[in-house]
Amino acid sequence: MVGTKWYKCDLHLHTPASKCFQDRETVTPEQWVQEAIDKGLTCVAVTDHNSAEWVELIQAEAAKKGLNVFPGVELTCSEAKVHILILFEI
Repeated sequence: MVGTKWYKCDLHLHTPASKCFQDRETVTPEQWVQEAIDKGLTCVAVTDHNSAEWVELIQAEAAKKGLNVFPGVELTCSEAKVHILILFEI
């Protein structure tokens, strides 16, 4: 379609700031961003569990490589482990 640009996005990604992240001790922001690019992503959201610790690290690296990054967080809202995904403006 003329004038339309399509993006491949993943709007729910974790970093080593989340306990569920597999390689918490070894992955760098540079590696994280490169993996997203290698997967063909043009837009991502960093949505760690109850943390924004890595958002600025990822944004700084992504800016060098043209990856769009939405800051976000995945909040745990109850003992039943209900999660709310919140995205903020770039």
